[in-house]
Amino acid sequence: MDNMIGFIFDKNKCVGCHACAVACHVENELQTGIHWRSIYSTSDVLPPKADRFHLSLACNHCEHPACVEACPTFAYTIDEETQAVKFQEAYCIGCRYCTWACPYGAPVFNEHKGTIEKCTFCIARLKEGKMPACSTNCPTGALGFGTLTDDSMSEYEVGFPVSELGPRIRFIQGRPRSELHIVPELPDERKGGHRVLSPPFLAPKIRMNTEWTLYVFTLLVPVLTGLFAGMLSGFLLIHPLLFSGLLAGTMMISVLHLGRKTRAIYALRNLKTSWLSREILSYGLFSVLSILSMTLLPTNGWIGIAGLVAALITLVIMDRVYCYFSYPIHSAGVLLTGLLWIALIMQEPLPLFFIIFIKTILYIWRKYSNWNNLQWHQKWISGLRITLLIIIPGMIFLWDTALVLELFFPLWIGECIDRWEFYTGQTIKSPDFELYRYHQQAIERSTEMDPYRR
Repeated sequence: MDNMIGFIFDKNKCVGCHACAVACHVENELQTGIHWRSIYSTSDVLPPKADRFHLSLACNHCEHPACVEACPTFAYTIDEETQAVKFQEAYCIGCRYCTWACPYGAPVFNEHKGTIEKCTFCIARLKEGKMPACSTNCPTGALGFGTLTDDSMSEYEVGFPVSELGPRIRFIQGRPRSELHIVPELPDERKGGHRVLSPPFLAPKIRMNTEWTLYVFTLLVPVLTGLFAGMLSGFLLIHPLLFSGLLAGTMMISVLHLGRKTRAIYALRNLKTSWLSREILSYGLFSVLSILSMTLLPTNGWIGIAGLVAALITLVIMDRVYCYFSYPIHSAGVLLTGLLWIALIMQEPLPLFFIIFIKTILYIWRKYSNWNNLQWHQKWISGLRITLLIIIPGMIFLWDTALVLELFFPLWIGECIDRWEFYTGQTIKSPDFELYRYHQQAIERSTEMDPYRR
């Protein structure tokens, strides 16, 4: 876009006064505790010579917004006149998937409403020829607004996540930083000579108190896939009503995750780009086809095969839903887990131990790459996971290859541990995490320059 307009930020002028955030709050009459614009700051305990600064960020109204693509309900649209990314609360189901997709922390979940809120770009003010309220009320001129075609401005600043979304914000290039890398005195623990940081500004996007329903859902769907494969192949006999109840109960658990549960049907609106919409559709097909194959059309084998294919497609799509996580290929991936249960229930030893081998390699590689940052209890849990994944199943299988039930329990407990780590041990792009990385790099540089810090 030749005359693209957006925010212009100069960190040299920003004093962290929060006037922009207050102006946004007043202009949009936001509830107490809800902020559409946030001020990200380096640690307050930095020494005077360190590179202390602030970033004022809200929705950047990107040219290629990830929220528009990820939202399953088409709650996000683009205004034709201003090119602002608009949000329609009436369609929001409160799934919070857009908060994962946006690397800038723009969508904010309002727990009272059960829906998302975000910066509107002050569209009404723009159409009147005015600047957004945040820029107008910045007392130092740090947060400007205008045309983003000046070559002297940068598309990147420390703490600002890099992406290909085309954010409509530019940064005035800052003063040269001091060559003296002074380390912030952050809370830490020393474990074997390594520093484990717990910086106060690191706010993870994923928390088990909000994601526990998805944790249960992603554990149960692979098991249901294995059970259905076992029924099709004749290794299991489960009453159709019981299996139907499990399918329905699993779906209801996932619905509990939504802030607006009564709007769940809207989640099928964006099949074109949203992996979440595709997941819901594919799971619905799996449910319908599996029930048909067990009740109305039990003699039609093609219906059952179609149901199993739908189940496997569901597992693939479920893994794609988490493409924003730091480890998209994970030992707890639901496709691998689903294949594990299929091989176990159908008593196929070679595929079973091949899948266990793949899971083991992925798990050990992930732990090895991050071992120095793990606390002692995390290392003990990792050892337990490897024991349940390799040692106990190997001993049971060598004792008697027919002990499928006995093999199920250690594998199930191990999968529960691994899936828990999937949610609690991952990161998603965010300004918080970028600032955390900035501090880690400063510590590493300072340790290299000053041997007394080792």
